[in-house]
Amino acid sequence: YKPKRWKSRYFEIEERMLYCYNFQPKYGGQLRRAMPLEGATVEVFEGKYPFMFVVKNHHFEYIIRAKSEKEMLLWMKLLRGESEANALIPHILSTDEMFKEKEDKGDDETKRSSPNTLTPSQEARYEFFRNERDFVAAVCDVAEVLRFREPSDRKKVAPGLVSDIKLPPCGYVPLCKSTD
Repeated sequence: YKPKRWKSRYFEIEERMLYCYNFQPKYGGQLRRAMPLEGATVEVFEGKYPFMFVVKNHHFEYIIRAKSEKEMLLWMKLLRGESEANALIPHILSTDEMFKEKEDKGDDETKRSSPNTLTPSQEARYEFFRNERDFVAAVCDVAEVLRFREPSDRKKVAPGLVSDIKLPPCGYVPLCKSTD
């Protein structure tokens, strides 16, 4: 058995994935491995060297050593945020963000932050699902209005109500019957 020496690596977090390169990709670095961050744990690692932390998920474990405590804490915060982020509702706060807000505002006044600090991909997902939700709500509102009309009157009123519905720029249309 021969002990492994520490190797300098370049890490990126993108789309809830941790990518490990031998050096920066813009200078020709090759991807060595990647790890999904969904449900991953990030903890301080007590080892031989300072500023070490471990990132684990169901299949992988990375032991990483940062250059300073500040860098280690920043990476841990970012990794926890990505591991705890909800893919469909990305603006939900991570544990680190909730503790920070509790410190800033006090336990009783902790509020959710607005989705104004999203990555472009998170913002696109958020906008897609918000538009879908608003569209479905508008269709349900039309159905609710028509429900209280006489059946003979519904055909006259429906086109005007439907024309007021704002169509989303992009939508999910299932290619099957709703009864399937």
